[in-house]
Amino acid sequence: MSLGTGVSRERSLRSVLDDLQAAFQEGGIPALRRAYHQAEHMSLARRVAFRLVSAVYPVARVLDAAVLVDDRIRELGPHLGCRAALNELGFPWEVSLPPEDVSALRERPLVAYGNHPSLLTPFLVLAALDRPDVRILAVDSVARLVPHLAPSLLSVVPTFDRRARPRLGLGFMHRVGLSLLNRMEPEVSGDAARAQNRRTLEEAVSHVRDGGCIVVCPGGGAPGRWFSGIGALLKSLGDESDRSSTLLAPFQEQNCTYKLVYDILSSRWPSSRKVARRRPPIRIVFSRPLPVPSILVSLSPSAPELTGLLESHYKTLFREAVRDETASGKRGKAEEAQTSDS
Repeated sequence: MSLGTGVSRERSLRSVLDDLQAAFQEGGIPALRRAYHQAEHMSLARRVAFRLVSAVYPVARVLDAAVLVDDRIRELGPHLGCRAALNELGFPWEVSLPPEDVSALRERPLVAYGNHPSLLTPFLVLAALDRPDVRILAVDSVARLVPHLAPSLLSVVPTFDRRARPRLGLGFMHRVGLSLLNRMEPEVSGDAARAQNRRTLEEAVSHVRDGGCIVVCPGGGAPGRWFSGIGALLKSLGDESDRSSTLLAPFQEQNCTYKLVYDILSSRWPSSRKVARRRPPIRIVFSRPLPVPSILVSLSPSAPELTGLLESHYKTLFREAVRDETASGKRGKAEEAQTSDS
């Protein structure tokens, strides 16, 4: 391949990604799907670029899945819509709620928090919590991917550079997916992001005080230290009446990784889909809810300190499951490496 051809392909790839970004920002998923499929019928260089993207990430299948989820939520509402979509997409899944606490989880003011190991996390939580007042803290791209989910979301803007290279521990396909998704989002200044997050925090506190449910994934979908937003949320629920009525509900998504989701969605590797579906069902497990901790009164910790306490308690609570999830992630990366080598 000549240097000129390589430069041409590189420019074509950037051009395809720029077109996809513009389409997504202008018209969401429908416009993005049209732009994605139109790219396949353009110049040779653009077709090559299009196939390079498709070879490493099942973009078309992810977009089709997002449309199906959006349609079911529009038809049935968030709870039943997510249940129907998970079943139609072929994901084996189940919910585990403590029987003695089902009514509390569905009726009391609630802050639910847990891990976010896959694309399915918000849909599994909505499928599990049969209540109309669930609001999930999420980045804006989720509402663009699934527009009818927007009323169930509160906007959070990352304050770090989303276009920086994603962490290596996430796995190759997940890093590609994050890079594509981050490219779809407009750049926001740090000051604007922090202002938006303050407004979201105020809205979340108000929603819980009115008896609603807030869902937070403090790890942000990546391994490592939790972000302190959940600590700030709990500190803002400051007066004693809030603490006595509000419950904290830890949850964990088990037996699922981004790799597993991509395998099931991918149309190119039917053998991978069969293997994925033979694995244990994806589980969303809720622990028994507890009142907002009295430690807020006795120690008055800062938001980062409170977040650290919650993280430590969460890891102790799900210690065995966390250990299994870590091992599963390592197996998933090993399987992905074998797939890429074959």
